Amino acid sequence: MLVAAVVAYSGVVRPRLRAWGASRDEVGGALPGDDLVPDRYRTTHAVTIASPPADVWPWLMQMGYRRGGWYSYDRLERAIGAGDFAEGGSARRIVPELQQLAVGDKVGLSEAGGLTVARLQPPRSLVLHYRMDLITAGAATEGSRAGPGLDLGLCA
Repeated sequence: MLVAAVVAYSGVVRPRLRAWGASRDEVGGALPGDDLVPDRYRTTHAVTIASPPADVWPWLMQMGYRRGGWYSYDRLERAIGAGDFAEGGSARRIVPELQQLAVGDKVGLSEAGGLTVARLQPPRSLVLHYRMDLITAGAATEGSRAGPGLDLGLCA
């Protein structure tokens, strides 16, 4: 029974989790930051946003702890200690004072620390690096799956 569960997880569940929301092209293609992570740890998650990259970019620039938030579940983020945001919850507007990031800056995950900006190519890619070879890379591409819009791929 245990062997069957491991085989099912390895062959069916894990591959789907490693490519959540991503097309075959996104999973097979190169993303900024891929070179920072060994292949065996690489995971590609994606969400398509029906807006041009330039419209989405300011929201990415302000994300983080004590910044604009994570645009997720604010209650859950507060419960795990990652929900202290500049405006109380995830930002609902572009916050001008949170629009500056540079390579080497920290984007907080919680009081305990955060991600380092490893690469930055506005409005195309923001690569955030975390110790232990964990990478989060956002890549903006126009017009791939959903017509004109933004595909944000996250790879870890």
